[in-house]
Amino acid sequence: MSKKPTLLYVEDEEGIRNELSKFLKHFCSEIYTAYDGKNGLELFKKHLPDIVVSDIRMPNMNGIDMVKAIKKINPRQYVIFTTAHSESSYFIEAIEMRINGLVLKPIDLDILADKLEFISEQIEIKNTKELYEGYILQQSRLAQVGEMISMIAHQWRQPLSTISAISTNIQLSIELEQFDTTKEIERKEQDDFFKTELQNLDYNLKSLSNIIDNFSNFYRSDNKTVKLKLEDVISNSLQMINTLLTNDDINIIIEYNSKKEIEVYSHELSQTIVNLLKNSQDNFILNKIQNPTIKIIVNDYSIKVCDNGGGISNKIINKIFDPYFSTKDEKNGRGLGLYMSKIIVEKHHKGKLSVKNTDDGVCFNIELLDKV
Repeated sequence: MSKKPTLLYVEDEEGIRNELSKFLKHFCSEIYTAYDGKNGLELFKKHLPDIVVSDIRMPNMNGIDMVKAIKKINPRQYVIFTTAHSESSYFIEAIEMRINGLVLKPIDLDILADKLEFISEQIEIKNTKELYEGYILQQSRLAQVGEMISMIAHQWRQPLSTISAISTNIQLSIELEQFDTTKEIERKEQDDFFKTELQNLDYNLKSLSNIIDNFSNFYRSDNKTVKLKLEDVISNSLQMINTLLTNDDINIIIEYNSKKEIEVYSHELSQTIVNLLKNSQDNFILNKIQNPTIKIIVNDYSIKVCDNGGGISNKIINKIFDPYFSTKDEKNGRGLGLYMSKIIVEKHHKGKLSVKNTDDGVCFNIELLDKV
């Protein structure tokens, strides 16, 4: 194993505590010892160890009460109880707390070692998975930067074209001496002309700035949830991608069946909707769909994004949420969008993201909770 876990050992009998601590040191990178439940809880809060090994019957605070308090801090905390036969009344309560092992006294060191090694393997698997997901998240963020630049470029084209036209109009007006400044009426016309053009120029420059601000906020990671209507999430998503969809003559139908406010990570959920819309857009292009249409249906705790893009082959539909799986070529797809969408919905929001084929396309369904 690359790194041993940290461990808290709680035992009120000093002789047992000193001897077993020597044994436990072989299984951990750092060991913290406590003499009762109250002291053990204090050390847990201070060090947040990976594993807790504790006696049950102790003064001040027993092991059961200590672990209950620990589980409030970390519901998935790994715990092993050491206990005597006479403490069997605690067994059911200990099991209900979903602890990871009970070792009877006198302690069989082989049994304790097996339990510690198994827990250590589980911790390593968990850490490896989290490290991998962190790496995927980083890759996804880099991919989003590319997408953001592409979408900004599309949305900038119209105001940039207008700015170019304004510049040309002003330049031609000067070069062609459009206004006779010796005449008062034409001087006024010239003043009005320049004032109007400069106002248009200022408006379009502000539009460019607003586009940058919108995208910057959109791709910002959420630190906390906000309570809002799912209608607002859809609106934010379409604001980012609507130009791309309009350019491809994609028809958007939205059906709002709820005005209910729920707690979500707003930017992350909006990114998920954009990912699903872009997935539909890609399928329209790939399958050369005539009259491409996306229908978005919003209910109290769910969002459906359905299209008529021809659907997904049954051979691959169960793989589309896998990282790096993509039906597009390397240039146009990294296979991270749908994977990250599933992480956002199921891990961050504790919801569910599913997909199924329809008669003429595919339908993604996001199911959410009232509170994350």
